[in-house]
Order: sequence, then structure tokens, then C-alpha cells
Amino acid sequence: MLIAAAVLFALHTLVATIDGAYFHLYKYRLYARPDSVVEHFTHTLRAVTMTIAALVFFAFNVGGLLLWAAVGVIVIDIAIETWDVLIEKKSRAGIGGLSPAEYLSHAHAIFLYAGAYALVLAAKRPGAFAFDAPSVLPLPYAAPVRWLGWAVAVGAGLSAVQHAVYLHPRFRERRVVGG
Repeated sequence: MLIAAAVLFALHTLVATIDGAYFHLYKYRLYARPDSVVEHFTHTLRAVTMTIAALVFFAFNVGGLLLWAAVGVIVIDIAIETWDVLIEKKSRAGIGGLSPAEYLSHAHAIFLYAGAYALVLAAKRPGAFAFDAPSVLPLPYAAPVRWLGWAVAVGAGLSAVQHAVYLHPRFRERRVVGG
């Protein structure tokens, strides 16, 4: 089950990277559009939650209060994703909304994300959820799962830094024409 979770997580990361790098940063340059600053901010927050989630769900086998905090990170991420969806129509009005390809990438990313976290949580032994369980459980995950967690955490962390830098007003265009 954990290997299936890791595969879904890797696929989610691939789809999210293409969506973020191609659609958000390159094609639409959302960071530069005054109407899209708040949306870009939600993407910055999601890069932070992805960094944390990669570590606590894949790089380490966590339990106890740390596992419950990790579940809290998922809840926060879902809230940020909900906020992002609610503001996208206004944020993208000047460029005609989301393209079908971007809608598709979002749908796949959400499906893969939900599946990965459902499986990683289902793979936990019941004792892992006890509040007094160790924060890091004695049996580490298989090396490829840990490597994936670290690789995604580093990539998402770098993405969070890049997104944060692009929040600075000097990267915004005074007026964006077209897309």
C-alpha cells in the first residue's frame, strides 16, 4: 500500500510541477498579473504545505502527535486549495479563465494527491495514531519511499522560495495585455 501511495505521490508531483512551471509561471506568468497576486500567494502556501507533507508522510514514518499534526497539514492544504479554487475565476478573468488542459491537470493532481494521502494513512498501523506513540516510528520506510519524500521536499521547498520571491511587487507588471 505504501508503494502505491508513493507512486501516486510521484505522479501527483509530476503533474503539479508541469502545472506550476508551465501554466502558472511560464505561460500565464500569474505572479506578474496584478489580478492573480492572491492566487499566486495560495500557490506559495501550497508549496510550503507540500514541503512539510513530503517529509512527514514519505521521508519519515511518523506517529503520535506528529502524525496528527501532519493530518492537520493536509486539512490546511485542502483549505488553501479551496481558497485557490474560489478565487481562480476572478484571478483568471483577464486571460479567459482556465484552459481545458489546465483544468485537466488540476483534476488529475487532486485525484493523485488524495489517493496518495489516503493510502499512506491507511498503511499506518493503528498504534501510530495513538497520541503517546513515538513521533518517528521505529520502522523507517523503504529507501525509495524516503528518497521520494526528500526529493519532493527539496523541490517543493525551492518552489516555495521561488514563489515567495515572485510575490515581491517588482515582479508585477503594471499592465498585462492578453496572457
